[in-house]
Amino acid sequence: MQKMTTEELANRLRDAVAATDLDTISTELFAEEVESIEPTFSPLPHAKGLAQVKEKWGLFGGAIKEMHGKTVSEEVIVQGNLIVLGMSFHYTNPKDERVQQDELIVYKTKDGKIISEEFIY
Repeated sequence: MQKMTTEELANRLRDAVAATDLDTISTELFAEEVESIEPTFSPLPHAKGLAQVKEKWGLFGGAIKEMHGKTVSEEVIVQGNLIVLGMSFHYTNPKDERVQQDELIVYKTKDGKIISEEFIY
């Protein structure tokens, strides 16, 4: 399989994130050594490697009692080997608190795969 350009990867990623298609993200877009970085105040852990990132996805899912809405920016910014997406979530957490979370995600690519994602919120 021919490696994707950063533009191709960005468009595929945007579609997969919008559809919450974790299978495509993990099998086609992320490198095995992918790193997932949260702000230092986040309760979610830093994850390194695809197995840890998948565990982190499960922790995030467990923090959502009910999802009320999710939007992903139509525009994808590509600059060199970087991809930036915007995303918003509206959900109820296990404490029955309504949460609105807006974030930017900066992805770094190498050889047609995503090697890191950093969440800014």
